[in-house]
Amino acid sequence: MMKPGQPCLERYSTASSQLSNRKTRELHARARSRYQKDMREELLGKMDNDNKSDAPDASGARWTRGGEEPEGDLDTVLQRHQDMQAKIAEEMLTLARSLKHNQLAAQNIIREDTKVLDKSSKLAEGNYDRLKVETDRLEEHVKRSCNWTMWTMLAIVCIIFLFMILFIRLFPKPR
Repeated sequence: MMKPGQPCLERYSTASSQLSNRKTRELHARARSRYQKDMREELLGKMDNDNKSDAPDASGARWTRGGEEPEGDLDTVLQRHQDMQAKIAEEMLTLARSLKHNQLAAQNIIREDTKVLDKSSKLAEGNYDRLKVETDRLEEHVKRSCNWTMWTMLAIVCIIFLFMILFIRLFPKPR
C-alpha cells in the first residue's frame, strides 16, 4: 500500500523504448530528477523550500509552488546545474585549501612538540647519567665508611670487654 507522500520508482519510471520525441524525453528527465530529489530528501532529510516561491532564482528560472524543477527550457536547467556544479567545485576547493592549511599547522605543531620531546629526552638522559655517577660515589663512600666504622666499633667493644674483666678482678665482691 502506497502512502500519499512516499516516492516510489514505479510512479516516476517509464520504459525507455516508449520515449520517442523530445518532449517525452524532457518529461522523463524531469520525472527522473523528481524521483532522485524525493529519494535525496528521504535519505538526507527534507530541504527548506520556504525560500523557493514563485520568485525567480539566480539562473532566471522560476520555481513552482511544489518545489519542483524550474519552469523553463532545458538549456536553462542545464545552465543552472552547471552553475551549481561550479559553486560546489569552488566550495570543495576552499575546503581543500582549508584542510591543507590545517594540515600544515598541525604538522608545524607536531614538529615543535617533537623538538621539545627530543630536548626533554636529552635532559633526562643527562640527569640519569649524573644520578648514576652520584649513586656510585655514594655507594663507595658508604662501603668505605662502613668498613672503617665497623672495625673501630669492634675494637672499642673489645677494649671495653677487657676493661670490664680487669675491673671485676681488681674489685671483687665483698662477702
